[in-house]
Amino acid sequence: MSEGKKNYNINTLRGVLNDDDMDVCQTLGLDPSIAYTPQMVQAQLDRDVPPEKHAEILASLKKYM
Repeated sequence: MSEGKKNYNINTLRGVLNDDDMDVCQTLGLDPSIAYTPQMVQAQLDRDVPPEKHAEILASLKKYM
């Protein structure tokens, strides 16, 4: 994990895993410029989650962001 940078990938926010955002970007093929930013969440949702579930997941993660 990068020192002093908050990870915003969904699994880390949920406490499931402690993945570094840059590793997640590389694994999922996401733009590395979004690592360590809240935009990471939306990029993961856009890639892996049906649009009708986005609002529900974002609401559940809000307290961790």
